[in-house]
Amino acid sequence: MFFLFSANFILNYTLILVTFESLQFVLEDGEYLTAIDGYYDKIFGVETPMIICLQFKTNKRESTPFGMDSGEKFSLGEKGHKIVGFHGQASDVVHSIGVTVVPITNTK
Repeated sequence: MFFLFSANFILNYTLILVTFESLQFVLEDGEYLTAIDGYYDKIFGVETPMIICLQFKTNKRESTPFGMDSGEKFSLGEKGHKIVGFHGQASDVVHSIGVTVVPITNTK
């Protein structure tokens, strides 16, 4: 399953593959998202604020920032939880993004 937010931003839930400006951040086996940090700002020519940067944090590593790290910073996630879904609003650009989290459980 994948969602196309704009020509430059794709979230693919099957592989948790995130593509932004032709760069990828792919989760490995046993890896899961724990937080997403980003920035939003009002850009000339766009009526409402838009997401201009995303950075992904997992239980094993952090991505480099995808986009411009300026404007108003936000963080999504909750300590002791993992991200299992996304939602948001978009037109030609991403205006908002939210996450669904569940507690991290240890399975043996």
